[in-house]
Amino acid sequence: MNAIGYLNHVNIDDNSKNDLLLSLCQNLRINELSEIKNSIRAIVSTILPLQQTCTNKKEWVECNKTCYSNLSDLIDIEVGSTAYMLRTIFNSLIPSNYNQLELFINGNLSGIWNEDYDKITITRFGNDSPRRLILGLGPSACGKTYWAKTLIQIFTESSPQMPDLFLSVDGGIQRESSIIYQYVLDVAKEACILGFANLVSTSYFSKSLFNSSVIKSDIVKFIQKQQPISLYVPETLSECGTLRPQSCLSKIKKYINITQDNNWISILIYQHRTGVECTYPIGYKCVGCSIAGKQREIKEGKKYSDKMYLRSLNESVDFLSKSYGMKFIIHNSGSSNNRSIVDDFTDYTTDDPITASISQNLLKNANKYFYTLFPHSPDEPIAINTNTVNNQNTKSKKQNSFLQINANAGEFYTNLIVNGRSTRVRGKKPRNLIGGKTRRKLKKHD
Repeated sequence: MNAIGYLNHVNIDDNSKNDLLLSLCQNLRINELSEIKNSIRAIVSTILPLQQTCTNKKEWVECNKTCYSNLSDLIDIEVGSTAYMLRTIFNSLIPSNYNQLELFINGNLSGIWNEDYDKITITRFGNDSPRRLILGLGPSACGKTYWAKTLIQIFTESSPQMPDLFLSVDGGIQRESSIIYQYVLDVAKEACILGFANLVSTSYFSKSLFNSSVIKSDIVKFIQKQQPISLYVPETLSECGTLRPQSCLSKIKKYINITQDNNWISILIYQHRTGVECTYPIGYKCVGCSIAGKQREIKEGKKYSDKMYLRSLNESVDFLSKSYGMKFIIHNSGSSNNRSIVDDFTDYTTDDPITASISQNLLKNANKYFYTLFPHSPDEPIAINTNTVNNQNTKSKKQNSFLQINANAGEFYTNLIVNGRSTRVRGKKPRNLIGGKTRRKLKKHD
C-alpha cells in the first residue's frame, strides 16, 4: 500500500502524505506497508503453525510472551505515527465528507504524532453552526454506529443550525484504521484460529495488544487545542458504578468542554440480550446483542462477552434520565425485516425551533429508515420499575434484563423489567429504569 492508499481520505497535499508514510515505513523497517504482513506471520508462527488447510477446531488463543512483545511493538509504532492518527481522524468523520475538514500544518512534521500534533491546526470543520455533542449509549453490539449515522443525517437535514459534520470517538473505527490490526486478523485465519483473545481484551484488568483508550486520549488531547468541533461519542458506561463509582459525568465532561454543548443529545440504543428474550410483538422483535456480538467478533477480532450487558443498560438509562437536551431510546431490531422503535423523551415545550424541526423530520423519515416513532409527554418521568416477572422464554436462572411493550390508552411505551429482583444502585436507592408504576421525580446533574 502506498501513501495515497493509506492516506487516501486525508485532506493534505501528496508530498506530505509521502513523507508521513515514509517515516512510518522506516520506523517499521520495511519499504512498503504490505511487507508488514510477513513480519506478523513470523511472529505468529513462533506460537502457532500457519496451515494451508484448517483441520483443527477453531478457538481463541492468547498471544503471550515473545508474541505479545513483538506484536505490540509493531502496533505501537503504527498507532503512534502521525500518518495513522490523521488516517483515523478522517475515517472518523460522520458523514464521510472529507473535504469538510481542513488542516493547516505549521512547519515540518517528524511523522511521530506526539511531536507533530501541536503543529497541526483545524481551520475548517463543517458548517458554522453551533457545535453539538451526541452520546450513543447502550450495551455493546446493539447497533450504535448504524443509528448514529442515521440520526445524524436526520438531524442535519432538519435545520441549518445543526452541524453537518461530526467526529466519532470510536474504538471500532480506530481498529479498522490500523493496517497492522487488520493484518493480524488475516494471519489469525491463516493459523486456523478464531482470533487472539488479548488483541482487544474484554476485561478491564487484562492487557490488550491494541489499546483504543490510548488512541482516544491522543485524539482528545489534539482536539482540545482546537476550536470547538462537533462530536459523536459511543459509550457503554459499563465501568460506572465499579471503576467509576461516583458519576459517569466525569467521563463525559471532556467532550462537553470540547463541544461547549451543555444540552447534549443522548441516544440510548439497545437490543435485548438475546432474541428469545425480546417481548416485542412480531414485526418489532430484535436479533439480540449476544447474537450480533458473536457474529461480528471474528470479523472485528474482538471477543464478545455479554457479562456487562445489564450494567451497561442500567447505567445508560440512569445517565440518559438525567441529561438536559434531546433524548431518545431506540429499540434496534437489528434486521431489515423488523421495524425498530424510537421513543422520544425530548421536552418540546421550550419553543426551540431546532428541536421542533427535528421532531417533524423524525416523523417524516420513519418509513424511509423503517422505524416507529413514539413521542412521550415532556412531564412523563423515566421512572423506577420494581415489577418482578418470570421470563418464560429462557431457562437461564441468571438475572436477565428485557424490555416489554405495553398498551396503555392506545399508546405503546417501554418498561425495563429485571427478572427476579429490583435493580438497585450500589445497594441504596432503586435505579431509574424505563416505564413502570413506581415513579419519582428525577434530579439533574450536579
